[in-house]
Amino acid sequence: MNVLKVIIFYNPTKTDVRYIHDKIKKEFENFSIEITDAVQACKDCFVEQAQDNDYFIVLGGDGTVLRTVPLAVAFNKPIIGINMGKLGFLTAFSQNEIRTAAECISMKKLSFSERMLLEADFNGTKHFCLNDLNVQRSTPDGTIDISVSYMDEPVYSFSGDGIIISTPTGSTGYGLSAGGAILDPSIRAMELIPLAAHGLNMRPLIFGPEKNLSIRMNNALNEKGFVLVDGNIVSSLKKGESVHVRVSSKTLFLAQKEKYSFLELLNQKLAFGRRFE
Repeated sequence: MNVLKVIIFYNPTKTDVRYIHDKIKKEFENFSIEITDAVQACKDCFVEQAQDNDYFIVLGGDGTVLRTVPLAVAFNKPIIGINMGKLGFLTAFSQNEIRTAAECISMKKLSFSERMLLEADFNGTKHFCLNDLNVQRSTPDGTIDISVSYMDEPVYSFSGDGIIISTPTGSTGYGLSAGGAILDPSIRAMELIPLAAHGLNMRPLIFGPEKNLSIRMNNALNEKGFVLVDGNIVSSLKKGESVHVRVSSKTLFLAQKEKYSFLELLNQKLAFGRRFE
């Protein structure tokens, strides 16, 4: 049997190297899976030897998966998530399924969902988003004034807390909490969700993947806003500056169990569509 190579990215607040060595390494070796390294997941981590592995194993919650996305995209590697957190929308296995995970990896009993990514350009830097990009005010007081255009056609112009540009994968995250729709992760679309807009005519809007969006900062009480990619602040945005967002040609492959059902996941994690009596 060929030895599969995996690298582990872990959340140090959820687990540690000792747990990986004592619990996971032994189980994986029983199924001819070699753990080449264990690295703390962070938004800026770059591990060159990661490209020599077959899979990225992520130990943590959804946030840990998101912090591993840039490297997975750079090396075109699939992510297999093992949930050590709470909700675990992006993970395939629970903490109690380490042996099951090893067996599924070894026996190729996994399916891989191809997830759409957003690609954002600003200040000469490119970022990839699995969940969402949002522009928001940088302090609790005041508002920001922004304009959004779609292929140079105006969409929104308002004062408020900001705006979320969500992928279908991210539609069950921040976008859902802000009043957006839930989108099936298999489709390719962008969802725009204004945050606390000062206007009753500002409602979420869904666009197809073919066009480009621009978000322009008109002004702000404190002269700047923040740009967040998958929950991490990556830049400030000053008056007159813009962020350009589009659906990326790159995608991310995310592991799922063979009998994965998105509707079942919604019911299990969010009690979606369930009758309460």
